Amino acid sequence: MAESKHSDTTTAHAPTLLPPARVERHMNPVLQDQDQNQEESAVKDQQQQHMIQRQEILIAELKQKRDELRSELYDIRESEQKLIEELSERNAEDRLESSQCSDSYLIETADHLRYLIDSFATVCSKDFKHRILPTMRSENTREAKYYPHLMSTAPALPTYLEILETSVGLARFLEAFVWKVLTTEVFGGFHWAGQTVSSSIVEIRRFLQRAEPGSTPSSHEQEIATWRWTLNTTQIVQNSLDGQSPEDLDIGSWKQGIVDSFLHITLGSPEDSMAEQLVDIIDLALNLDKKLSRQVTPLEWRYYNQEFLQRTDYQLDAGIMKVHDDDGVLALKRNQESKPPRVQLVVAPALVKRRDLTMDGVGVEDVLLKSIVHYT
Repeated sequence: MAESKHSDTTTAHAPTLLPPARVERHMNPVLQDQDQNQEESAVKDQQQQHMIQRQEILIAELKQKRDELRSELYDIRESEQKLIEELSERNAEDRLESSQCSDSYLIETADHLRYLIDSFATVCSKDFKHRILPTMRSENTREAKYYPHLMSTAPALPTYLEILETSVGLARFLEAFVWKVLTTEVFGGFHWAGQTVSSSIVEIRRFLQRAEPGSTPSSHEQEIATWRWTLNTTQIVQNSLDGQSPEDLDIGSWKQGIVDSFLHITLGSPEDSMAEQLVDIIDLALNLDKKLSRQVTPLEWRYYNQEFLQRTDYQLDAGIMKVHDDDGVLALKRNQESKPPRVQLVVAPALVKRRDLTMDGVGVEDVLLKSIVHYT
């Protein structure tokens, strides 16, 4: 037992023996430095490898992000291009809407204008009949400015005098007279641009409409060229006059001249209540004329008296007009002359029909309907 204990003690305290190579490295500082350098180099290599891997991952992520941004940029540019095209189309539509007078606008405005004129004529014939009849029958009236307009609205005597004796007939007569003044003194004269501009444009337009010596009074080509010039001129004038009030354009004095001339030949003297209604009528007519002056196809305002309509069966639009027989056709016959006279406005934006493509008709358009004022 004693030997066993000694043996265990000897084994427990015996030193650990290293391999010879390790002993040599342990005892040699140079070799120790090499080992340390190798370990440090391995650590650095491992760190660099990790850094390279992280960089590769980051580069891959950046490339993916770049591709995503490129795709988004492409979508944005495509959307932007679509928006630009839509905006251009919308602007073109807005310009077209601003320059083109729709049927509904023309009809509504003309109906409102007709209502104002009807109200004016009705009130004037009832409240001032005692002044109107003597004034119209006066010899001095023949010297008045609008006397030709007045007489062009009247049927042949003695029907004219018979009409004036009744309030209804007198109102219709005054209504026709107002329309006659508007069609000859207001529409188509560029008065909405002021009298200085108006007189210049009208004179130039008349010059352009003149035919060459020896040729026909007018031609389709000449009419089209003149109207295109008018459209362009109207656009320039309107752009230059934006923001200016009627007072700045000296329209007020011109309107007052029409009012004074009209009341002079009808009432004999000014009347404030009637003058205000006339100003409202002229203002609405000016706004309508300003809109109509920018149309691609010209609208003509003409006045036809009863004698002309008796010679023709004029087709009217029953949806717009109220006529004697409510069937849309005005057919005045000799046995209908005793019916009460009426003033009717044919509201028809000039309908255009292109001619057949012949040598004589290429590029030429025909105006089928015109805005016409007539007295029946």
